[in-house]
Amino acid sequence: MNREKRYQITKERNESDMICEKIIDTKPTDEISRLKGDVSRLIEENSNYEIIGKGHKKINGVLQEKLTKAEAKIKDFEKNYIRIDGKK
Repeated sequence: MNREKRYQITKERNESDMICEKIIDTKPTDEISRLKGDVSRLIEENSNYEIIGKGHKKINGVLQEKLTKAEAKIKDFEKNYIRIDGKK
């Protein structure tokens, strides 16, 4: 909807007999309510993404700790135990 069609200017006389111009927004109210619903939905969706992102960061931190411990164990085994082929 282009600007000229959306807004209408009307001329009216007020109580003191002066001519006043009013700008009227002709955008359909069902479109406005649909857009408000879209805004609410997008806010909720964004909130969900933030929650998921925080959860992923927490899980990645835990996994990184476990990986570090596993790498340390592997280095310990390589350093202190004899391998299957008999070499250290």
